[in-house]
Amino acid sequence: MNMRHAQITNRKPIKAKGATCGILLLLLAFCIPGFNLAQEQAGTQARELLPAAALTDVRFVSEDGQAVITVAADRQIAPEEFMLDNPKRLVLDFPNTRNRIPFTRLPIQTASVKRLRVQQYQTSPSLITRMVFDLEEGHGTHELSVNSDSVRLVFHPGQDSAAPRQTARAAAAKREYAIKPYSPPSAAAQPGVAAKTAVVPAAQASTVQSPAVAAVRPADPAPKAAAVKPRPIQTQPDAQATQPAPQPQASAPAAPPLIAALAQSALPSGNGSGSNGSRFSGHPLTLDLVNVPLVDFFRLMADEGGINIVLDPAVKGTLSMKVVKMPWDQIFEAALLNNGLDKQIEGTMVRVAMKSTLQEEARQKEALKKANLLAADLQTRIKRLNYAKAKDLIEAVSDQKTVRGTVVVDERTNSLILTDIPDSIARQIDLIEALDMPQAQVEIEARIVSASRNFARDIGVQFGFVQGNMERVTVGGPNTFGTIGGTRPSATPDKAYAAGNIATGRGAGVTGNEAGTVSESAAVSTGTQATNKGNYNVNLPATRAFGGLGISVGNIFDTFLLDAAITAGETKGMAKLISQPKVIAQNNSRAVVTQGLRFPVPINSNNTVTIQFFDAALTLTATPQITYEGNIVLDLKVENNTADFGNAVDGVPSIRTSESSTRVLVTDGGTTVIGGILLDEDANSENKVPGLGSLPIIGHLFKNTSVTRTTQEILFFVTPRIVK
Repeated sequence: MNMRHAQITNRKPIKAKGATCGILLLLLAFCIPGFNLAQEQAGTQARELLPAAALTDVRFVSEDGQAVITVAADRQIAPEEFMLDNPKRLVLDFPNTRNRIPFTRLPIQTASVKRLRVQQYQTSPSLITRMVFDLEEGHGTHELSVNSDSVRLVFHPGQDSAAPRQTARAAAAKREYAIKPYSPPSAAAQPGVAAKTAVVPAAQASTVQSPAVAAVRPADPAPKAAAVKPRPIQTQPDAQATQPAPQPQASAPAAPPLIAALAQSALPSGNGSGSNGSRFSGHPLTLDLVNVPLVDFFRLMADEGGINIVLDPAVKGTLSMKVVKMPWDQIFEAALLNNGLDKQIEGTMVRVAMKSTLQEEARQKEALKKANLLAADLQTRIKRLNYAKAKDLIEAVSDQKTVRGTVVVDERTNSLILTDIPDSIARQIDLIEALDMPQAQVEIEARIVSASRNFARDIGVQFGFVQGNMERVTVGGPNTFGTIGGTRPSATPDKAYAAGNIATGRGAGVTGNEAGTVSESAAVSTGTQATNKGNYNVNLPATRAFGGLGISVGNIFDTFLLDAAITAGETKGMAKLISQPKVIAQNNSRAVVTQGLRFPVPINSNNTVTIQFFDAALTLTATPQITYEGNIVLDLKVENNTADFGNAVDGVPSIRTSESSTRVLVTDGGTTVIGGILLDEDANSENKVPGLGSLPIIGHLFKNTSVTRTTQEILFFVTPRIVK
């Protein structure tokens, strides 16, 4: 009995030990995966607690048909790699990494890779920067190596790499997209869905923590358990990775090229003129869409363009289109236009909203800006002028002030007192400094000549052209020099100053012999040997003429010739130089020359006699305006008032008035003439024998009748010169 009990007692511990071992094995089987998961989570948490790395640059170089891409960072990085299909893409996720690469898209165009896209894919709960390589059809293999602060990726060409690259591009251009209404896909059915780009409504955009987070986020994040598990990174030994990557010839662009291209794109005009190539630069797409929601359409544009799109909540509706090989940015603009939408580009974000919404926001911003400006404190500045008059600028300056500002003129100091907000005062001062500039001055020389009609006729019929190898056309009297266009004698070629010659009749001789002496101051040839043949087509000079003057359409082209002609006219008694005034006037300022007399006129009013003076003078008023080409526009007004004591009333003479006004364009140094102010005098006299001279018929034998008519003309020769 005792023995049997002992046996039973000995067996119980054995059974208990076997059961315990089974339970321990079962628990161990369940705990090992949990331990591995906990270890993995602990590693992830430890990695997230480390300071975030930053991607700083991407460099690309082609080596023997291989595409070599080097990604630089500021500290150790460990990317996770996986592939996506339809189309083929290689994705690198950089955990705990910020994106500081200054572009979002880098064209590569090799036999294996089309382009590279990079963006800040995730900011919470952890930072993830995603880099996507769009692969060509028939791409080859690739190798990934990780160094201390960089990643080197080498793409080897496939078997069909010998085919022309144009074939690959043509195949890419023939891609067709068919979009269906969007519905959140199941994570198990579509592995790697986390790589797709979604559109964030504007209402949710406020939660973005940094500009880089403007990259579109997934519409419904897929469960992590359903995502495709990335393949482990095949790292190479450090000895093989220490070789520096080749440096490319050109670095990446400083600004996102797609955003810049989208900002510069403009819709074609209504008449369809112009080529799309100069307006749009996106890669071509072929689409056939029917009633596709706008949200899904802009998702496609975000994927194809590699841009960050944020939709306003009011953007709704569907879209239908069928396009073949049209640039994606042109498709984007056409969709905006057809649906009454517009875009707003801020940094790397493209915001799409209704036109009315954006216009209202712009009005509100402008109103807020004006309100902030008007709320600023007023300041007062005193601006003293140097050249302009303060009262002349008050109208222009007042247009720049705000409703709270004032502009006051102080004529004593020639200053403007400005009271306004600081921004408005700055604009007013800039305008004042631009207008307060010294004006160019014009010297106006006038010669006022009283001449007979015969003198005017004489100087009007002598004209001609210099023959031979003379370089310029000569206008003037016999053997004189001068140039058409107002050029002064100093610009005339030396050959024009050849000594007087009997055979040619040219030159300016002053000694009276055949050879003469060259001189710019001698305009005529005198002496016994010089015959003054001249080179004129019409030559009807006066009997004793020292020279002549050519007049072409009322313009005299040389001042020296003018003096010679007037001198010749005075010698013949046909002309008289009344006055030769000279005055300097500023640009667009009036100059007045007056010569004459002021005679007193007594006026009796209420038994009170007062004396008033009236002008009987010759007045020339000229207003010069310098053109951009250096010519001078003259506003001329001539007025000749003379006292006629022969028609006096109560001893007060009447006034004869002649007036002429014109506007002419004269070259610098040229001369213009104004004539037509005439004074005719008729005199009839009769001498006869008293008695006999009054008899009919035979009385003419005993009397002498004389009829005299004298016509005088006032000529104004005006020569403007720019004072330099």
